[in-house]
Amino acid sequence: MGLPTLLLHYLSWMSRYISIKPRRVKIEPTAVNDSRWIILKPAIDFLLDKVRRGANLTPHLSIQSRSRGYTPTASISSSSGNRWADKDFLLNTCGYHHLHLGTELSENNEHVNRTKDVIFVKVNRDEFIVIGFFNHSVFQQNSEEMSPERNRLLEIFHAYSTQGVSPGSVVISSLIASSGHPIHVLSIAQEYSRLIGEIDPKLDDQQFIQNQYRINDSEIPDKPQWEWELNFSALYIWDKKSDLRLMVHPGFN
Repeated sequence: MGLPTLLLHYLSWMSRYISIKPRRVKIEPTAVNDSRWIILKPAIDFLLDKVRRGANLTPHLSIQSRSRGYTPTASISSSSGNRWADKDFLLNTCGYHHLHLGTELSENNEHVNRTKDVIFVKVNRDEFIVIGFFNHSVFQQNSEEMSPERNRLLEIFHAYSTQGVSPGSVVISSLIASSGHPIHVLSIAQEYSRLIGEIDPKLDDQQFIQNQYRINDSEIPDKPQWEWELNFSALYIWDKKSDLRLMVHPGFN
C-alpha cells in the first residue's frame, strides 16, 4: 500500500476508539429527558466519572472494533464488496460513538459487561457530549422498516445538524467518500502523508532538531533516534533515546 492508503485504513479503524485523556462532559436535553436517565443513573455516573478523570474508555466500546479494523474486501470498488464490513455505520455517518454502561470488567479485563441499552455520545479532543440512550435495535440496517430507536437517533442527529440554520438553507450533514470513509478521516490521512514527506528529510538537519527541542523546552541528546508514531489518531515524532515525543498533529479526538 502507498502511505496515504495505509494511513487511511489505520485512521478509519482508530476513529472507532476514544483517546485516553480527561474531557469536559456536556449532557444534551435529549439524554436527560429520556426516562432511562433515572434508571441508568448509577451506571451513567460511573462512566462519566471515568471520562472526567481521563480513564481508558476502550472497555466500554464495541468488541467488534478489535476484529473488524480492516477488511480488504471492503476496499474493493465492486457490487460484491461490502464497504461497511470494517466500519461503524452510525459513527461514520452521524459522528456518534456508542458505549456500553457496564460497571464490571470481564474475566480477561478487556471489556465491561455488555448492556441492553447503550449511550450515544459525540467526542472531540476536549468534550464528551452525551446525546441519548438506545437499545440495540438502533443498529438494525437490513429490515424493510426502520426501527423506532434508529429513527429517533437520526431525528436527533438531523435536529442538531440544522440547529440555527435559516429555513430553506441547504445542509450537508455528513460528508462521506464513496469508500464509506468520512471525509475528515480521508483529509487527515492525506495531511499526515504530506507532513511525513515534508518532515522526515529534516530529521537529519541539526538546526531543525535544535528548534524542536527548544520549542518543547527539552535537553538535546547526543544522537537522537527518531521514529514516527501514531497514538490513537495523533501523529508524533518520537526520539527513542530520550523518550521524547514531539506532536506533529493532534488528530481528531
